Amino acid sequence: GSGFGDPRRSVGADFDDSDDDKNSSPLFEVAGDKEVADVSTDIIADRDDDRDDDALSANVASASSREAQAASQNFKVLAAMESKDELQKVQLAKLLSELHKLATESEEQTLPTAAQADDDAIFELRRRLTQDESYGDGEDDEELEELEEGYMRFCHVSDLDSAKAADYIEALRNGDKFERKSLFQLLGASKRLFRREKTLVDLRGRQNVTVVGDLHGSIQCLKDVLDLIEHDLESGASVVFNGDFVDRGDNSLEVVLTLLLLKLSRPNQVFLCRGNHEDSFLSAVYGFEDEVRAKYPDEGKSGTKASQEDKKGDDFDALWRTLSKVFSSMPVCFRTDTAVIMHGGLPHEDFDLAELEAVTVPQRCRVQSTLEPDTDVD
Repeated sequence: GSGFGDPRRSVGADFDDSDDDKNSSPLFEVAGDKEVADVSTDIIADRDDDRDDDALSANVASASSREAQAASQNFKVLAAMESKDELQKVQLAKLLSELHKLATESEEQTLPTAAQADDDAIFELRRRLTQDESYGDGEDDEELEELEEGYMRFCHVSDLDSAKAADYIEALRNGDKFERKSLFQLLGASKRLFRREKTLVDLRGRQNVTVVGDLHGSIQCLKDVLDLIEHDLESGASVVFNGDFVDRGDNSLEVVLTLLLLKLSRPNQVFLCRGNHEDSFLSAVYGFEDEVRAKYPDEGKSGTKASQEDKKGDDFDALWRTLSKVFSSMPVCFRTDTAVIMHGGLPHEDFDLAELEAVTVPQRCRVQSTLEPDTDVD
């Protein structure tokens, strides 16, 4: 009840030194509200950031989806254009073939008997040249002719192991070529090996089968593939090259020869499946024929320093016919435990593998081109 009251109160509230209810002072209330406001602002900002992130992710996903759809559509358009282009070129090739056949028949009807006899002799020579056996296997050559620079000689097939094949393959990459007689021996040995395989090759039971798609004459792509599967091959795995080895690229012949060397050196591991470009007509209009002609011209040059008299018959036609027969000898389908491998996919939805199993080796070898099956199979 004293008038003086509490001495602390006489000092006034301006410098209250008590810690009691400190946080309840107007100063701390204001500070607290500001802190709450700042925290609330941060939360709202974080939510806005999250929304922005979600929106960005949605936009990216949508853009990716649109790009994927556009890419898929573009692929379908390009595939359709390519298919139409191939069809037109094949039809053109067929037309030219028919015109050539008519012209040849017309000329034959007007030739004198002596000329016909000469022509028959030339045809017989060409026929013999297309039979790889006429060149022998090289083991009976007592004196080997001296090679021209940039050419190499094929060993006997029984001596071809993976190391020797690798040497040949490296030489092909560096621009070397087989002299003509060796080239025919390599092609002949490959043809005989393919003809020992069924039209439908059964690879069931193999744990690892690698499938390689179109190479189209790219020696660099083939090199990259071989680098990737080198360990698998050394481990005993199998690889199927699924067609379209030639055309479009600049090294179709080197690609084919590389694959044949791999096949001959690893016959139970490496397999070649015939594609639509392994066709005598289609490969003729898509560039492979021109490439082979440029690398083995019809000029008697065979890669050895033999006399020109010995080189008679070393013409391009014999080489092209032999290559065509190698292609037609290849199997067209492979079966694993989980897949069927064939170039271009199943021909129709009701397709049965029994249809392919019924195709004999001589039957498939007759089809050097889908446009003009050949009934004369040697």
